[in-house]
Amino acid sequence: MNRRAALSGLPPLQDPFPDGDLADLPDLPPVRIPSAVDLLDAATSSPVLHSVTGFVTWLGDGRRLDLDGRLTAEDARAAAGALGLDGERPSELAALGRWARSAGLVRTVRGRLVPVKSRRALLGRPIDLWRQLFTTFAGDVGSDAEGEAPPFVPLWHHWPQMFELLQLSLYTAGGEPVPVEMLLEITLDEPVGMLGFAPYANPAPGVREEWHGHLVDALAALESLGAIRTGPSGDPAVDRQILDMSARDDPDLTLAALTPIGLWAVNRMLVEQGVPAPVLGELAGAELSELHRRLAMAGPELVDSELAGWVDHRGPQRAAAEAQTLMQAAGEPAERLFAMRVLALTGEHGVAAAHRLRAAGGIPGSVATGWLLSTEALDPSVAAVEESMLGVVDQFCALADEGFVEVAFEGQSVPDQVRMVVECARTEHPRRLDVLDAIADAPVDRKVAKAARKARLRLRT
Repeated sequence: MNRRAALSGLPPLQDPFPDGDLADLPDLPPVRIPSAVDLLDAATSSPVLHSVTGFVTWLGDGRRLDLDGRLTAEDARAAAGALGLDGERPSELAALGRWARSAGLVRTVRGRLVPVKSRRALLGRPIDLWRQLFTTFAGDVGSDAEGEAPPFVPLWHHWPQMFELLQLSLYTAGGEPVPVEMLLEITLDEPVGMLGFAPYANPAPGVREEWHGHLVDALAALESLGAIRTGPSGDPAVDRQILDMSARDDPDLTLAALTPIGLWAVNRMLVEQGVPAPVLGELAGAELSELHRRLAMAGPELVDSELAGWVDHRGPQRAAAEAQTLMQAAGEPAERLFAMRVLALTGEHGVAAAHRLRAAGGIPGSVATGWLLSTEALDPSVAAVEESMLGVVDQFCALADEGFVEVAFEGQSVPDQVRMVVECARTEHPRRLDVLDAIADAPVDRKVAKAARKARLRLRT
């Protein structure tokens, strides 16, 4: 336990990545990595990188520090003027000093702040310098201006571990936005068993509010570096979900996401530690079951790109055959839906595979029937409603597992929604009760929810 942890009286946190071991992480989704040109553009447009480079250049051969270990007032004014900073806000210059120190660009020698000669070459390599600033960020925010220990902040001494969780939470989203409120929970008191991370559970309200403020400050610093972007969702439905998720009366409705260069930096960190962290296109040779696991947390656009590449690599005939095999072996609705997405990319071979699945019957056959009907590859007159209802319930199951079963009713009249609930209850799907429970609790029309409650009651009695 370090000195600040001992002073805090809080339990120490286990390093989530002891000895760099990330083997317990779940299968990470592939990410889209920017080109070398885009990386260079992103690095050189970073306000922090520009200011840090200017600060080290301004420093020249070094500047004398006062007794408190800070730049003299005269030098601080000169530096602020040279860098275009607000001279009335010394914290901006202090932050630059922390960034430069954390990246190993400057150090204190005999009372003077001097550039580190062995690091000078980094100033001419923007991408390498940007990555160095990003990877040393945890050390930067954990120290005060000019290397002085900060006033005690509960939990702040645990920031390096929490920063790892923050990076991974944003990374697994693949560049898609994540609610800051969720990041607050993850870095504070969510049970993250997959990392062996012992969180400081159930903090006092004041501690939670203070931690939220410091997390927001850290996100702002990362945004100034160019590693993340933040902003409001602009979607009332998303805001409602955040409100429902949060235990706070006034939750933060901001969303945060890694930028392309941020994704690249975290990907490099994971790969260097031996973690399978694929980039887009690297899974073209993977088995379909592995592809499904890897893409489970990926966004729709990335899934479409990866699947198109996978089918192209396999060839449509072989891809359709593998999708048929996965459909027949799948134990979860999500796997069957995934296999159908593959069949949809394989043209006539997918249609032929779907007909074979239909002939074999069962839940896979019903799912295939529904797909054939939706693509007009099957005449509705030869398929009874009952034949496709098992597949409909299966799709409901997949949506219910994600917490969005109400999506299945979009665009339909209330009477049609009620009829669908009744038909679902009549099937022999092994998870029909789960579906009815989900519909009854979902934000659907009250008549639809009532029909689901009545149906599940009849089935249970």
